[in-house]
Amino acid sequence: MNPVEPAAGPAEKRAGGVQRRPQRVEPDDSPGDSEMALITCAADSAEATPSRVRLALMLVRNIRSPESGLAGQGVRFALAGTIVAGVYVGVTTLLHSLLAVPFQIALATGFVASVALHFTLQRLFVWRYHEQFALAMRHQALRYLLVCVTQYGITAISTSRLPDLLGLPVEVVYVITMITLAGLNFLIFRGRVFHPGADRRG
Repeated sequence: MNPVEPAAGPAEKRAGGVQRRPQRVEPDDSPGDSEMALITCAADSAEATPSRVRLALMLVRNIRSPESGLAGQGVRFALAGTIVAGVYVGVTTLLHSLLAVPFQIALATGFVASVALHFTLQRLFVWRYHEQFALAMRHQALRYLLVCVTQYGITAISTSRLPDLLGLPVEVVYVITMITLAGLNFLIFRGRVFHPGADRRG
């Protein structure tokens, strides 16, 4: 029976060959797949944000430009109407609900404020041309007020007569009337109130 040989000591290991030191495993600090995906997504978003801002600014400039033509006028007309409607409701609600102003007075104040704002937006924002307007501002104001009075009369008559004749709720008749008048106002403003002095139109 062969005796068990003792394990070789350090000296014998060095004599028999090169001593191998245990390798130290360094922690892997490189990001994983999920982290890389998040980093890539964040980088793409950071690059896309300025592009979106530039695109939005370019669209705003194009909409405001006289070169945008009829489409630009339509967009500006709709934006102005939305802003004016918000001001009308906002001023009326603010005066009546928060400042305890009688509703009829608040309504009249909101109407005057919205009409003044609407006229200003039509003249300075909606109808933009390379040429000057054919009419002076006072003549534009007179025609504008005439359109507003006519629109009010048509609205009052339609909402008082048509619901019974057509068998429709007054709210439905009112909405249809306002949409129809908005289209007519666009054509009247473009051709008879805020039209350019020359034949060419933006």
